[in-house]
Amino acid sequence: MEDEYGELQSILDDSLRKSNSFTRTIMPKTLTASEVVSFINGNRNAIIATARKDGSPHTAWNPVAYVDKKLYTYADPSSRAYKNFQRDGRVALAITSGDNAVFIEGKAAKVGEVSKMIDTLLAKIRSVVKNWIPDSSFNYGSLAECQASIFEIKIHKILSYKGSE
Repeated sequence: MEDEYGELQSILDDSLRKSNSFTRTIMPKTLTASEVVSFINGNRNAIIATARKDGSPHTAWNPVAYVDKKLYTYADPSSRAYKNFQRDGRVALAITSGDNAVFIEGKAAKVGEVSKMIDTLLAKIRSVVKNWIPDSSFNYGSLAECQASIFEIKIHKILSYKGSE
């Protein structure tokens, strides 16, 4: 099990070690890699920040999933987040619930279109995170019609906060 989360735990440890003393002071308790994965997949909702073409910030709500040692999100081509992912890829995201939080910085890269990954990657993600992409939504009638794309977020930095239990 340690090997499954070893790389993520290394990034967590390194990120905390490189953070400033203020951050380490206000985040005295942290989540383990295993707890981070459970937290991400259990909450599945993140606020993702990207940069617009002019450099100004943009935030959006995006579902996320951590599956097979990778972090995923998805976005529709008509969305600002999609355009920013495609143009620049730099992202920062926050997942919070109660007294716990996970903060991630990384780079998003398109993996493929949802409609072409229904029986492969999407099936794997949905087996871990239920209803990650709904079978239908306001702008498409089925997954086969879905225009959204799945993006992998390569994690460069990750910090967590574990509140009182």
